[in-house]
This record gives sequence, structure tokens and C-alpha cells, in this order.
Amino acid sequence: MDKKETRERIKFLLFSDDMDIEERMQELIKCIPELEMMYHKDHNQPAHCFDIFTHTLSVVDKMPKDEIGRLCALLHDIGKPLSQTTVDGVTHYWGHPEVSCAIAYKILIRLGYFYEEARIISSICLYHDTMLDKSYEVFLGYLSYIGYRNFHYILELQKADLTSHADWYIEKKIDGLNKSHENIKEYIKRAKNEKLIY
Repeated sequence: MDKKETRERIKFLLFSDDMDIEERMQELIKCIPELEMMYHKDHNQPAHCFDIFTHTLSVVDKMPKDEIGRLCALLHDIGKPLSQTTVDGVTHYWGHPEVSCAIAYKILIRLGYFYEEARIISSICLYHDTMLDKSYEVFLGYLSYIGYRNFHYILELQKADLTSHADWYIEKKIDGLNKSHENIKEYIKRAKNEKLIY
């Protein structure tokens, strides 16, 4: 397949929520060989109830059917196998957003996505585990980098990612995430009032 055909195939697979999961995984790996390192890779972490690739597809399927958002979901944890550390029998993935960002950017450019698309998707991979509401000023930094029109992707990804964890972990974290997103909505209103975004 040429680059255009590969991109179209990836889009089809990202939108194929009802496809057999094994077949879907194998087809995605054919398009993006780097995904193979996540294939049947156990998280070895109590917060997770799926292996890394199954978790990733769960996140993909919880995103709206939008190509950019689903690419963010597909690539958000691709750096986990390269950033794992085991402490007391539990695996951690410290720094995986930075690794995922770098790998995602390289893949997207190779496949012929526009520079700006690659930058936005890789940036969302970078910040997907970040609480973006630490302060209004910090939020504005993220907003200026990701862009107002793209900011919804990171909020959707954070929700889809959290709700693809183990039930006890979702219950523990969901209120905090919802509160963070409410704060961000208020920050967006403030930025609009200050004519920083339109």
C-alpha cells in the first residue's frame, strides 16, 4: 500500500468498532509496525484491567468517530513498552507520554500526515496524562500550544483513557477528572471574555 492507501486503511480500522479485536489488531500492526510492541503486552499494574493494546482499542472506541481524535487514542500509549520499570513486582510507565509523543510524530510524518496534524496528535499524546487545570496561566500555556480548536481532543482522550481502566480505579479518579474538566470549561470562558480565543 502507498501512504494514502495506508492512511485510508488506518481510518477504516479506527472506525471499525465491531470488528473482531484480534483481526483489527493484526491489521493495524500491518499499517503501523510499531504497534506490535504493545500486542498482548500485560500492563502488570492493578489500575489496568486490559493488556496495553486492548486498553488502547478500548480508548479508541470510546472516542467520537473523528480521525484526529482516534489517532490520538491509538498512539497515546505507544511509548509504554519502551518506558517500563518494575518496582516491587508492579510495572510503571514513567515518562511514557514523552516517548509516545516522539514515536507518534515519527509515525505520522512517515505516513504522510500534514506537519500540523502530526504536531497536534503528538502533543495530545504528550499531555494526555497531565492535569491541565493547575492554574489559569498554566492552562493558557497548554491552550496556546495545542490550540483552542483542538483542545476538545485532549479532554475526550483523558475521559476515554480513564474509563478504560479497572472499575475501582475509575471510581477513585473520575470525580477528580470531572472537576478538572469543569475548571477547564471555566478557564475557556474566561479566555473568551478576555478575547484570547474566539
